[in-house]
Amino acid sequence: MGEKALSSHVKGTKHRSAAAAAPQLLTPSLATRAAVASLTAASRSCRKHCRRKKRCRNIMMSSSGESQLWVRKSRAPGPARSQLCKEVKTEPSDGGREVCVKTEETNVLGPGCDFNDLPEVISIKKEEVDTEDYLYCEVCKSFFFNKCEVHGLALFIPDSPVPMGVADRARRTLPPGLEIRKSGIPDAGLGVFNKGETIPVGAHFGPYQGELVDQEEAMNSSYSWVISRSRQCEEYIDAKREMYANWMRFVNCAYDDDGQNLVAFQYRGRILYRCCRSIHPGQELLMWYEKEYPKDKSLSFEYLWNKKCSANEVPGALVEVVSCSLCSLSYTSQIYLDKHMRRCHNDDYMKTSGYCTVCTVLLTVHQRVPCPHCDWLSSPGSCALIGQSRINICRPRAQHVNLFISPEVAHISPVIYAALDLLLRVQQHVHSTGMSSTQDITLTPVALPRELAQNPLHKTWMPCKNGLPETHISQRRVCMTNCPTLIVTVGLPARGKTYISKKLTRYLNWIGVPTKEFNVGQYRRECMKIYRNFEFFRPDNEEGLKIRKQCALAALNDVRRFLSVDRGHVAVFDATNTTRERRKMILRFAEQHGYKVFFVESVCDDPEVIAQNILQVKLNSPDYIDCNTEEAVQDFMKRIECYENWYEPLDEALDRDLSYIKVMDVGMRYLVNRVMDHIQSRIVYYLMNIHITPRSIYLCRHGESELNIRGRIGGDSGLSSHGKQEQKIKDLKVWTSQMKRTIQTAEALGVPYEQWKALNEIDAGVCEEMMYEEIQEHYPLEFALRDQDKFRYRYPKGESYEDLVQRLEPVIMELERQENVLVICHQAVMRCLLAYFLDKSADELPYLKCPLHTVLKLTPVAYGCKVESVGLNVEAVNTHRDKPENVDVSRLAEEALLTVPAHQ
Repeated sequence: MGEKALSSHVKGTKHRSAAAAAPQLLTPSLATRAAVASLTAASRSCRKHCRRKKRCRNIMMSSSGESQLWVRKSRAPGPARSQLCKEVKTEPSDGGREVCVKTEETNVLGPGCDFNDLPEVISIKKEEVDTEDYLYCEVCKSFFFNKCEVHGLALFIPDSPVPMGVADRARRTLPPGLEIRKSGIPDAGLGVFNKGETIPVGAHFGPYQGELVDQEEAMNSSYSWVISRSRQCEEYIDAKREMYANWMRFVNCAYDDDGQNLVAFQYRGRILYRCCRSIHPGQELLMWYEKEYPKDKSLSFEYLWNKKCSANEVPGALVEVVSCSLCSLSYTSQIYLDKHMRRCHNDDYMKTSGYCTVCTVLLTVHQRVPCPHCDWLSSPGSCALIGQSRINICRPRAQHVNLFISPEVAHISPVIYAALDLLLRVQQHVHSTGMSSTQDITLTPVALPRELAQNPLHKTWMPCKNGLPETHISQRRVCMTNCPTLIVTVGLPARGKTYISKKLTRYLNWIGVPTKEFNVGQYRRECMKIYRNFEFFRPDNEEGLKIRKQCALAALNDVRRFLSVDRGHVAVFDATNTTRERRKMILRFAEQHGYKVFFVESVCDDPEVIAQNILQVKLNSPDYIDCNTEEAVQDFMKRIECYENWYEPLDEALDRDLSYIKVMDVGMRYLVNRVMDHIQSRIVYYLMNIHITPRSIYLCRHGESELNIRGRIGGDSGLSSHGKQEQKIKDLKVWTSQMKRTIQTAEALGVPYEQWKALNEIDAGVCEEMMYEEIQEHYPLEFALRDQDKFRYRYPKGESYEDLVQRLEPVIMELERQENVLVICHQAVMRCLLAYFLDKSADELPYLKCPLHTVLKLTPVAYGCKVESVGLNVEAVNTHRDKPENVDVSRLAEEALLTVPAHQ
């Protein structure tokens, strides 16, 4: 492409990012001209294979005259041009013409959905504005936050209410006026059709419902969507099982722009469909994703989208079945058969099929799905971009590999080039030695190590009457492992294993990792209703050994159910596990089910600590309800002697291949071995911060502020007259936030204090310093969404309680290290801290009562926390708001404000 073509391309662009404004179009070098011309020719040929032209990419010239990678993509006009764009005139180029470029202002709300396929040149390094908090008006061609200034509130068409778990739930959730029948697209299976009135432009359906699964499961389903939480965090929602999905799983992908009438986009962590064209009676609903939806998605997006473009299932005789020639299985698609052949009959399949040296995908698969590194359908056995067999990659590779490397890994492109060179040398060695295939030399350059991979959240969206998500009934599932983890305690009785297990379980659940403790002692007590004496634990008591083994197996079976069926992430197996034989049995169990194992051994030789533990904890056990103190202590000491005779601690040499932490003398020393992933490192960090020293933690809110009196949330106002009357508490280490009202409260105590930014109140974003009545008036949809799921709801441009929990984790770590501390904080922060110490769930956390002018004294005890409330006898307003009964977005304002506390 020459200078003239480049100039006309820039001038014809409707919108431009600020980074690409006013480019100086210089004459490229001969080498660059040749590269561009070659790529242009390839681009023309690719259109024969490309189902949608917007997926093509080009290389253009920057203002410095150097070759750079630019992405050719479409964007919506966005809000009114007068608000978002300005004209910038560049200096005349070598051709003598003046180039006018439209550039966006820095306060643009962001791009929306456009269906005219308008090309635009933007730099892939440009960091665009996130539009997830905004809806898009198809008529005005502009974004709006809650209400379009011209057309009012967005139209949402609700699903038919059907309880979760019903076998054919997805079909029964169809809104009135829609039906499911055979699609008009050849081999597409079922589709959704409009049989009622015309559906207007701008109508919204959704959200897309299903189960949130891990990446591996999502990759094996054609009903999965990827949802971005951040650049490093993605969720995968899968509607494969109809009992947990809705009708949107049956909507097919549009084959071209002309057939598309729905656009899929991400809105506040949900997938919605918006009508971009009127859908008339008898017309099939066909969708394609919004242009900006793939932004910040990983390579998994393209894989999932290619699967989604495959057909839905058709029941009965409508299916054209393809059978496997090597076994008795049959599939409804040749694509699924290829995947089956590759997984189950890989040896036979590799003998007749080559594979791509860039992405390691088999050529037979390349015949049917887009090539992930050249982005269009290719002919069998060759890449349409380089025109060569996939077994051989051209040496320069610039045109081919540059497009394959994403912006996030562009800085390590030399490493990728070196890996490709190594791959070529391996292939040459294979051919020179006469090897028949390269199946013994498998390279996957884009795969992460198993220990470093991260899974997304696991939730189930529960629908309400209007089709929007209601309160989530599942636990937060922030997974930091690629497979479930089994934590196994090791140690003699009275060494604090159960104390560690319970604290660790409480911590992991608080940060969002679904964790459950399994205490083998409880299984034994259920099996044996009456405990006799220490004789049961003698190593020569065969009956006792048999019962204890059966109890351990029963506990492991429940572990399997929790991790594999209930989709838990971490299980804590709390038992003595003092023999190497018992630990080998647990390792075999974990290997069989694909779990990681992390051992936590507690070693203590201090007689005072052991005696204190026996008196405080063991004597209150159900085993010694009817015994006096002296008899109970003697029996328990003999029980410890029974375990000491056959105790085999973890050994640095014999167990060097295991992952474990050894806690010695209640945290005086630690030994850590082979920490394999992020969750194990967090466990180690946490265990190295806890202690058993008696202490008290005092939590209180700041004194009453001026904004509290007026019923406004957030802000950074000072104390009211009542707030300055709080009683003084002496001789404490005091922590405050960096906001005025907590600092003024601490200054009234007359003691040194430490400021923590992490203790600042939750950020209410655009709702900062607003009253609940004002939020309901200006943002009724947001107000309802927050009532539906207060823990996970994030204020526009603000935070959620879930975000706040992550921000407060360093505070919790430091609180575990300290002794007596007074924390002067805010209502939302205090709720998060209380939820940790009291082991409250995510649903309970946002509604914990934390009144003004009240101090809560928290005293850690053996397996929990004792709470005492001390009022300061100073009058203050009430800022607590209960959850209203009606959380539907169509509710009246009076219903929404029913639980708002009184204020001035």
